[in-house]
Amino acid sequence: APLQLSEADLGLDAAAGLQSLLFKREEVARELRDLVGMTHLKAFLHELGAKVEFVNRGGDPRLLEGCLNIVLTGNPGAGKTTAARLLFR
Repeated sequence: APLQLSEADLGLDAAAGLQSLLFKREEVARELRDLVGMTHLKAFLHELGAKVEFVNRGGDPRLLEGCLNIVLTGNPGAGKTTAARLLFR
């Protein structure tokens, strides 16, 4: 059977619908803005968000095709876990 994702799997509230999703986007954007440094991560997430918004407004969905396998490396405390969490959200 194919994998079925629910609203709960994505942390969304089905009753709130689109407002729930918009709140999540604003929450991630606010958290990203508050990060100190990480300019490359901020730029990458901003570019990815712009692509998603373009496709949502009717752009070519092939723009989002590609692999997001990423290896995060760095010293302890460099923000690898924070970056991974923001990428997931």
